[in-house]
Amino acid sequence: MNVPKLRLPQSALLFAVTTFLNAGTLVREARWLIPKGEPLLVREFQELAIVNSQWQSSGDLKIDQAPEAVTLHSKGNDPSLETALPPGTIGPLLVTLRCRANTYNPAQLFWRGNRQGYASIRSTSVPLYPTADFADFTFHLETNATLTHLRLDPFPAAGHLSVQRLTFSRIGLGSPSNSEAHFVPSSGDATIRAPALGSEIVVTTTSRLAGAVHSLKWKGKEFIDSHDHGRQLQSASNFDAGGSFHPETFNPTEAGSRNDGVGSVATSRLLRLTSSGNSLTTTNRMAFWIAPRQSSGENPAKNKTLLSRHILKKNIQIGHRDFSNVLPYDVTFTVPHGENHRYAQFEVLTGYMPPEFSKFWKFVPESGKLASLSDGPGEQPFPVVLSTPNGSHAMACIPRESPSANCRGPGYGRFRFSTEEVVKWNVVYRLRNKNGIPPANYSFRLFVVVGDLKTVRSTLVQLGLPHPR
Repeated sequence: MNVPKLRLPQSALLFAVTTFLNAGTLVREARWLIPKGEPLLVREFQELAIVNSQWQSSGDLKIDQAPEAVTLHSKGNDPSLETALPPGTIGPLLVTLRCRANTYNPAQLFWRGNRQGYASIRSTSVPLYPTADFADFTFHLETNATLTHLRLDPFPAAGHLSVQRLTFSRIGLGSPSNSEAHFVPSSGDATIRAPALGSEIVVTTTSRLAGAVHSLKWKGKEFIDSHDHGRQLQSASNFDAGGSFHPETFNPTEAGSRNDGVGSVATSRLLRLTSSGNSLTTTNRMAFWIAPRQSSGENPAKNKTLLSRHILKKNIQIGHRDFSNVLPYDVTFTVPHGENHRYAQFEVLTGYMPPEFSKFWKFVPESGKLASLSDGPGEQPFPVVLSTPNGSHAMACIPRESPSANCRGPGYGRFRFSTEEVVKWNVVYRLRNKNGIPPANYSFRLFVVVGDLKTVRSTLVQLGLPHPR
């Protein structure tokens, strides 16, 4: 198979950049930051008396003395610790929490100034994950304001955490080669839009999902059921890691991990986002769907880290030639060096949709007609269309062109999850190589089609399909 040379995104090596270019183009890149000089403030959590003198805790947070730290635990809602900052404290700041967690949970840090209350707009979150020993987790307080108080919410509700120290530092630009450098992802909040079929199509990405598509609307109808960090319009891959293949056990995922749940942060890292008018491009370092030592069904995770080295780049555009309701959607998976795979499964794109898109159809290219499709679940060889019962809104996805001859597919899947009240479609390609999957860029080009059911069908007829492999 002819594969391009491996080129990791330069954005993984760049400093903080937010640039406005001509024609309203917005470019955001990831940051590497280092503490600047001596710490501004250190809060020790080794002695309970010191903690009680420096922090004010909420009524449902209990603090106990332990041999080498203090433990925070709660069975209530919204446990928190609040402390005053030195007069004249000005952001931005790096705040490093040295702790040991026994479960995965998102910690949230709030700040405020004089005559302000705490609000989510003045907060940042970091996913804490289980570690064998104490580890540093870093929050970036991205504000230029004068700060008077800080509030730490160590877990969203019930939880348990051992803490040794909290350190506040002023920051400067860093380098990934510096051992003290801390990575800060790019903002993933962006919206693109364009007129379509008497209304407009609006696509929204969020930082919460590391730049994955949170929302797609047309005529005021939401097409995406964005709930946890799996139910989006997003891409993922699965590999055998040199052994027997089991889904989700080595599963880099664009929007984040299973443990991210309905939380406000993603384990995946957004490296770069560019948006302009009706187009958007992101570069993302994907998280593994399950954490080390977790299992999918009875099958244990094969990954040893939370964050993979797999890079995903996508480009979305609203409108294609004379088709205002067509979104060209290009995806490139970068498989890194140093991994041992003989089988790769690329879920090039999946769309989780609200349950009102309850009618499943297959598009038959030979006749140009739609035929009713069973719930499955699973794949079959015909493009899938999901629509509302009256056909007022529908969505489909087809390839723009066939990928490399060694990739087999596409398979078009459909699924109905009654308990979760969500439906799903996907487009999947597979690659097998007994000599190993080469580290390379694997690119796929798709069309996402939206509109009413009649228009989606006629658009599929006019676009046509590449020959499947």
